[in-house]
Amino acid sequence: MFIVQLDDIADKEQKQKLFGELVKIPFQSDFIKTNHLNLEDKKYLIFTQKLWNYIKKQVKNYSNYENLKRIFEYDIYQIFNSMKYSCLVNENPWLINKAEFWLYLPNNMAFMLGLMINLMGASKFNFKNIGALREIICEAQKIGRISNWLSTWRREVKEDDFTSGIFAYAIKKDILKADDIKILSKNKIVEKIRRANIEIYLLRDWQKYFNNIKKYIKCKFIDIEGILEGQKQLLFLDLITVDYK
Repeated sequence: MFIVQLDDIADKEQKQKLFGELVKIPFQSDFIKTNHLNLEDKKYLIFTQKLWNYIKKQVKNYSNYENLKRIFEYDIYQIFNSMKYSCLVNENPWLINKAEFWLYLPNNMAFMLGLMINLMGASKFNFKNIGALREIICEAQKIGRISNWLSTWRREVKEDDFTSGIFAYAIKKDILKADDIKILSKNKIVEKIRRANIEIYLLRDWQKYFNNIKKYIKCKFIDIEGILEGQKQLLFLDLITVDYK
């Protein structure tokens, strides 16, 4: 919920002042300034602060909190960095490229943060396995990101949000140019992508990352079958919400 609070603001150009204060909440709350915010934004900020304070109070009670605190904080910064990159892309579509989309944007799925919260509350866990666990979740975040991209890109075109990987793939395949995002009508952009069946390339990568997780099927320290089934359900859920008109 906390991540959604920030993500809903990050892509709105007129809300960048508010976003700049929201990202201070977890670790720089003493430096938050509100005098340049309107009343509505101040209320939004105060609610998000209360939400974070509740989260922080809860996780501090977990038995492994102190051991994993710095990793937990690092993962929050990674999510913020993903949001900031999204803002930059929407301001400068010439930044769009497949490599950086994969480098930054999967972090916003927050699967890694969920992993760390679970480990902070785990009664038994061999922390020597944490590297392998995080590698698995990195692949899962990519799968989840693709599922989300496939379901939202049409709507996001209308919102002038071009952070879906569908656009990075379209530019990579020379279906679109970065200039087209500024010049072409929204309907034309959607039409060019649909005619090129760009979704096929994303689904191929979905299967690739899915297979990467399957390689860990014999691991005893995590329910790989549960993760795989969850990713399939997420894809189905996202695809049935798509308005193909």
